[in-house]
Amino acid sequence: MSNSSNNANTNNLSATSTVHNNVSAKAGTNSSNDTRSSNGALSALNPLALAHVLEFLPLAQHTLDQQVDRRADPHVMEQLEADSHTRVVLVCGEFVAIPLQEMAQVQFQDAKLHLATLPYSYVQDLAHNPHIHPIFLGVDKTDSVDKHVPYIAFDLTEVFAIHRVDAQPGVSLRATLQLKDNVPQSALPAQNSPSQYALLTAIAQKYAWVSLKQFAPRTSARDAGMATTAVSVAAWHALEQYCPRCGSRLSIVHAGWVHQCEHCSSESSDSSDQHQQLLFPRIEPAVITSIIDAQQRILLQHNTAWRQNFYSVSAGFVEAGENLEHAARREALEETGIELGNLQYLGSQPWPFPSSLMVAFAGVARNTNIHVDGKETQFARWFTRDELLHEVIAGNVVLPGKAAIARYMIEQWYGSPLPDC
Repeated sequence: MSNSSNNANTNNLSATSTVHNNVSAKAGTNSSNDTRSSNGALSALNPLALAHVLEFLPLAQHTLDQQVDRRADPHVMEQLEADSHTRVVLVCGEFVAIPLQEMAQVQFQDAKLHLATLPYSYVQDLAHNPHIHPIFLGVDKTDSVDKHVPYIAFDLTEVFAIHRVDAQPGVSLRATLQLKDNVPQSALPAQNSPSQYALLTAIAQKYAWVSLKQFAPRTSARDAGMATTAVSVAAWHALEQYCPRCGSRLSIVHAGWVHQCEHCSSESSDSSDQHQQLLFPRIEPAVITSIIDAQQRILLQHNTAWRQNFYSVSAGFVEAGENLEHAARREALEETGIELGNLQYLGSQPWPFPSSLMVAFAGVARNTNIHVDGKETQFARWFTRDELLHEVIAGNVVLPGKAAIARYMIEQWYGSPLPDC
């Protein structure tokens, strides 16, 4: 919680409580008379009556025409390079480049951020650097001033690494990035040509770098979609570099979207794609569930790996042979001892840290006695709306950030945005 005065906290509590009371009245939980709205009456009978598909998720925005059919064209990058409208965005691990002047605005939650978009001609010298991976993102087909503009992401993760990948293969992405105040600092490989070295140094120094988690909730749908896609594919490039069948080094084809093992492919007499050793970006599905009881309380938990006072909803990866609903029920029971009844789908969004897809549900608790596993989940607690608001303002509960789907699930149950303290 920030170091604001007690008076400020009281004002925040009063203002937020007014919104909460309005929401509660609509939900039928704090009605001052015997007359309830139809929603309120339904809510009293069905804990999931107010649950619905989430309308906005910052990492689930796509406005570009991805033109998937062009990716397999071996000349697509040449065509894009020749197009004077082509623009390039820059990604390094989970960081994206923004204009340097916007770095001072990152601390202000309401400030809008924008991707740095460079003319292709500006970075053309880097296009064939083996440590830089171009990714074709698509073409803007919206009615904006940038209509018909193609976008490519340059994945600079390898070239900004402390050690070259061929010197230390298999080193994790996070371990190879120098971080200072959450900003990647480059140690550029000396074998690059002087012109490339100068350009990479300029890129590292003349653009600000911000994490996708900070960026996506505070930008346009177009920029959020491009950044999420670029970070997702860059994470896949960093994690999958060798063929799982023979161990040979993989090459990147299909405009940055496919890995190919040339050794395994050469062993096949059939040159068609289905007989090539082609590997596509791996996605690991995970379920995330807001658990609601008959009293309209939400169950939030604190896991052993999380920072102090951080609470969120139940979540876990889907296991082999399991459907999404079974995974949601299994995770809730394993982590908290709560059995789930009805489930309602709320939405999904990618979580490219490194390769998850979060699938969200709201679930009805069949019991309320909590039994945490003590290994993954340290403790869990039921909250009413008033209790959660008070604990957040007091600094006893820290909620997920505004890029996480969990934040929107909790706020949907609450009925309005919750404060960041």
